[in-house]
Amino acid sequence: MEKFLGVVLAEAIYYTGYIQYMYCMPSNDYRNVSIPLAIHSALVDIVEAEDSLYTSVSDLVKEALREKIIQIRSQTVVPSKRGEGK
Repeated sequence: MEKFLGVVLAEAIYYTGYIQYMYCMPSNDYRNVSIPLAIHSALVDIVEAEDSLYTSVSDLVKEALREKIIQIRSQTVVPSKRGEGK
């Protein structure tokens, strides 16, 4: 029975992107965020540029978010989850 279910799942993944998406859910250390298609297209253009230093849209977004977090934290006092810094 398990072998049959494995074959069915493999065929479903082959034919549909949706099941493949559900099958490859991110681990507990990651979360998904939706962005407008226009922004994603601009990011793809940057990544696919010949002189780009980025290997994927994810790498570009992670670096941009890290830089933004550093900028925000340097300009304002952001309290931590534990209530420190009030």
